[in-house]
Amino acid sequence: MIELEDLKLYLKSLPNEIRDPVDLKKAKRDFFYCIKNYFPHHIAFSKQETSAFRKFVYSKLDTLTKTDKEILLTAYRGAAKTTTVSNLYLLWKLTHKEKRFFIIISSTETLAKDIFDLIKEELEHNTHFKQDFNIEVIKSTTTEIVIKVDDFLCKIACYGAGAKIRGKRFLSFRPDLIILDDIENDENVLSKTQRDKLYNWYKKVVKKLPARGSHYNIIIVGTILHHDSLLSRIKDSVDFYQNFPLVLNFKTWKLDNLALDVDELKKEYAEDKEAFLQEYQNIPLSKDALTFPHYKTFDAMPKCDFYSIGVDPSMGKAKGDYFAIAIIGWQKKAKKLYLSAKGYKKNPTDMIYTITQTYIRYSKIARTIIAIETVAYQEFFKDVFKRHAKDTGLLIPVKEFKNNIPKEIRINSLAPLIKDETILIDSSSHLLIDELDTYPKSAHDDLLDASEMAKRAIDTGGGVDYELVRKKQRAFKALKRLKFA
Repeated sequence: MIELEDLKLYLKSLPNEIRDPVDLKKAKRDFFYCIKNYFPHHIAFSKQETSAFRKFVYSKLDTLTKTDKEILLTAYRGAAKTTTVSNLYLLWKLTHKEKRFFIIISSTETLAKDIFDLIKEELEHNTHFKQDFNIEVIKSTTTEIVIKVDDFLCKIACYGAGAKIRGKRFLSFRPDLIILDDIENDENVLSKTQRDKLYNWYKKVVKKLPARGSHYNIIIVGTILHHDSLLSRIKDSVDFYQNFPLVLNFKTWKLDNLALDVDELKKEYAEDKEAFLQEYQNIPLSKDALTFPHYKTFDAMPKCDFYSIGVDPSMGKAKGDYFAIAIIGWQKKAKKLYLSAKGYKKNPTDMIYTITQTYIRYSKIARTIIAIETVAYQEFFKDVFKRHAKDTGLLIPVKEFKNNIPKEIRINSLAPLIKDETILIDSSSHLLIDELDTYPKSAHDDLLDASEMAKRAIDTGGGVDYELVRKKQRAFKALKRLKFA
């Protein structure tokens, strides 16, 4: 995309530029012809357009909007999705005097404003475009612009994902061309809570913006970042969906964009296949590639024979790791482990109380132990916690782990037990489920780390040897009979 300052300099030079006459009827009819004559500074023209995505946008997108209202186009990184659709297609549609209220939405308001700023600059300073189509800017702000094309009034506005735009109107007109450009980013697809929130906002707000029965279009362009993302969820239900991958044939490495360096792309592919498939092919990390592709949930922690509490301490900073507490309950008869976990952004002092209360709650039901990592700061926290427990009259059994084995190996050890449903997951442990849904690409793995420690505490002697208990009970009864015979 052209830098805004460079665009301003270029547009200032337009009045002095000598140009060939333009066929205005053809410019309205032919999108690509319009670009070549009014916006050549946005597209690097060659003898032949090599991109299947851009060819599609130039020749077929507008025809498609006549029959399909909801259109999803996914394309590889670097395909010029924003330039061709969000910028140029929108500007071209203004000349048709068909749509009254244009809305641009991106993952953040800042990104939406970047798109809007370029459009606004063209409408205010592209002399040739304004003169030939009689375009006048009536009013503009940092996020909205009202223009008149001949005597046809229309408005363009931009918003970030999740904005409060329900019921938006321009005069008496509801939005009739809505463009969602990279509505998702790497951060807001990692959490299932955020994915659900964005999906619900799209369904309940964005799709309800146009007037019922009106001729409107919602055009979504972007990259599929997650197997459960908004784009993944809607691609089978929209009126039209098409993906445009970069590599058309991996055997010959035939590319959609011949300007890219094949050797560099091969290197990227070798270094991180999953990232390559996501960014260039729109194939996100699939369920099959996840460490925990399948798990079974339960709704409430049952009464168990033994409980293990895993603690992964942190400093509780807002942008840092979670202070994680995982509880595993063991049912001997069912041979099942019930896992519940929570993540906190509290300071360590407050967490001492939380851990103590958690221990008291479960120790009233069955024998309970606590497992804590003891490396650097965590060891200091463990000592403070034990002193606090002692001062309050509690003798809490604490199992210490140095964790010399790499975290990935330890967390991966849970996978077989979760897959075969020996370990069941608490359905209300939303942060834990987020980690399960995205690991090993998850933003955090603190709850999984605490869960592994809780499980290891059971494996390394934290559990109850029921056979030994029964032997002791039998021996005690026999001793009583002898004593009082």
